[in-house]
Amino acid sequence: MGVVPTLEAVDRQPGSTGRRAPRHTRFLRRAPDLTAAIAALLGALSLVDAFLPHERFRVHAITRVIPVPATAAASAVLAVAGLLLLRVAAGLRKRKQRAWQVAMVVALVMLVALIVRAERRPDELAITALLIVLLIVGRSRFTAKADPFSRWFAARVFVQILCAAYVYGLGILYLYPHRIVGHRSFTLRLEEVSLGLVGTSGNLHFASDLFADVLHGTLLGFGLFAVAAPALLLLRAPEPIARLSTEDESRLRELLRRHGERDSLGYFALRRDKSVVWSATGKAAITYRVVHGVALASGDPIGDPEAWPGAIAAYRALVEEYGWTPAVMGASQLGATVFKREYGLNALELGDEAVLDVA
Repeated sequence: MGVVPTLEAVDRQPGSTGRRAPRHTRFLRRAPDLTAAIAALLGALSLVDAFLPHERFRVHAITRVIPVPATAAASAVLAVAGLLLLRVAAGLRKRKQRAWQVAMVVALVMLVALIVRAERRPDELAITALLIVLLIVGRSRFTAKADPFSRWFAARVFVQILCAAYVYGLGILYLYPHRIVGHRSFTLRLEEVSLGLVGTSGNLHFASDLFADVLHGTLLGFGLFAVAAPALLLLRAPEPIARLSTEDESRLRELLRRHGERDSLGYFALRRDKSVVWSATGKAAITYRVVHGVALASGDPIGDPEAWPGAIAAYRALVEEYGWTPAVMGASQLGATVFKREYGLNALELGDEAVLDVA
């Protein structure tokens, strides 16, 4: 039997009483989802704006005060910031503290860039200001710690940013072919984008200096971001990956020796690629593994059923500490009943066990 979370179980604000809760409490309960949605919207608008520059490539009167390189740099910052906001939106939805910090810095930088840029966009200014307000007001909700991650995560981020940079660069060159003078084959465009990522230009010639400045500035921003983000991930101390210690294994074996007969799936708890959380008395435990932000527990809690509520309480505290989504796979009817009563999870019947005499 699988046990899946309800909305109340995933995101229950302490002290709230549902519809009767104070307005501020109800807002805080919804703050992560609302903030994540606004961040994703602003990120998408920034990226769309990067592909649809309109009059940005014409020199406005404001460039008499603010130089052309400043407006080009502002456009580059907005494109990179938009990509970053799209990436941290999921972390905001899960109440990640680090996602809040990144989003706040990015939003403040975007606000400055929007003011400096030659072409003013009132809609983006308003949404950026709204995001900053939501981040400040809902600060107390973003307390979840970072997820465990492997070193391959940094490589994946690098590839994702690099792909986005090439899509942007080639997209701009193909959307505005009239900005290119002379021969413009795919090879030359690809070379221009590749060199732009490291801050130089290729053999393409452009009809507008401002167009070239914005293109090269944005590509350089993507290039710096592609190097800086994975470097920060690699230098950051990783959270512990799921691994069952020798001491935990011994304690689990003792619980299984005493109570294992009632659950035929109990010995799967001894897999070495799992983590374990214990009740305060040590008479029960829950084994789990985090998969894409879901703390997936397998089977019933191990140990004395009377101590299961204590193990579930410890599991719940851990889930809320990291902003994970709780879920249980393969629980018995009793286990599903206890999880539903103690955690408010919903149960879905997946099937029954059967033992066949093949002879």
